Amino acid sequence: MNMTIKSAITACGFLAAVSTPVFGNEGKGLGITPELTAQWWQWVFSIPSSVHPLSEKTTDSTGAGYCMVGQQGETWFLGGIFKVVDIAAVRRQAKSEGNEGINTVEIERKCLITLGKTILIPVLNAECNTAEELALGNDVPESLLEKTRYLRNCAKTLADAVTENTATAYFGPVVDAVTENTATAYFGPVVDGFGTWIQNRVPVKRVHTVLPFFVTYSPDNILSSNCGELEDGFLCAPVPNPSLTQVDGYWAHVRPLTPGTYKLQTFGEAPYFQFALQITYTLTVVGPNDQ
Repeated sequence: MNMTIKSAITACGFLAAVSTPVFGNEGKGLGITPELTAQWWQWVFSIPSSVHPLSEKTTDSTGAGYCMVGQQGETWFLGGIFKVVDIAAVRRQAKSEGNEGINTVEIERKCLITLGKTILIPVLNAECNTAEELALGNDVPESLLEKTRYLRNCAKTLADAVTENTATAYFGPVVDAVTENTATAYFGPVVDGFGTWIQNRVPVKRVHTVLPFFVTYSPDNILSSNCGELEDGFLCAPVPNPSLTQVDGYWAHVRPLTPGTYKLQTFGEAPYFQFALQITYTLTVVGPNDQ
């Protein structure tokens, strides 16, 4: 079975100085449910890549101009980048180059968010759906029960590549950026003009779906930008569409309680894929009348 991993790892940003930081109960008892993570993936696939905050097709490298696209309800979805990685190709390349080290990608993102929203952050996660597996030439079972098990095992295998002790997070006022070889998340207000922020730990929770759900690809979907990377025509016209899906991975939740500029940072590492991603977000939180 060829494996794919979609990296929507978000490690955060910064926001305007708050002299007296006030935080919610972020990450402490906030419900990160399988249904909510399924909605995140449905959001990802429904947005055309030309206006997608995670797309490499847009001219906005920070995603700031598109981070509001498709947002609705009380939860705001964040994301860093979106990649499809062919595990066999990764291993072959590493072997041919004699390099078994970790390739760490560092990304910076910006976003304007309305006060009162709870922010869902994918630290490191994966999904498998029927269209992708068929496009990769994998033998997907016909029966619904066996197909569900196949997709669940596929997503679990990818998420298992993230070492358990890397699933940590931090939230709050921080004095400097922290980089660790772990799946981490940091969140807090900027407290001066030099970008200093305050750090507190935010729990990172592994969540997987038990029941499968459907994702619907937009005509110019996020994976269409990968056409030709793995195979000619890879998911330029996904079939079936909608496609049955299972997901698994690591998530965090935060909820700013005051307007201002905040820094949010996560780090995720999957050694088996020789891949790690750190994303730093600048999150400007404003009142409903200040947008």
